[in-house]
Amino acid sequence: MDKKIPVVIVKELNETEKMMSALKNYGINCAEITFRTECAAEAIGLAVEKFPDMNVGAGTIVNVRQCKQALKAGAK
Repeated sequence: MDKKIPVVIVKELNETEKMMSALKNYGINCAEITFRTECAAEAIGLAVEKFPDMNVGAGTIVNVRQCKQALKAGAK
């Protein structure tokens, strides 16, 4: 079986729900939200809150501060 984790770049927080809903509708129950944007931690928190049955992770972590932010937001 092919296992894939989609990489999601959320440029504006209001995009989060639409992106996560689209993944879920296609039967994809996980996503890696990158820390390439200012709203990444908030997007992770929103995704975790609105889609508790999905696995939400963080990507493009480049320092300890970002790692702590991602974990605090609920990244797995």
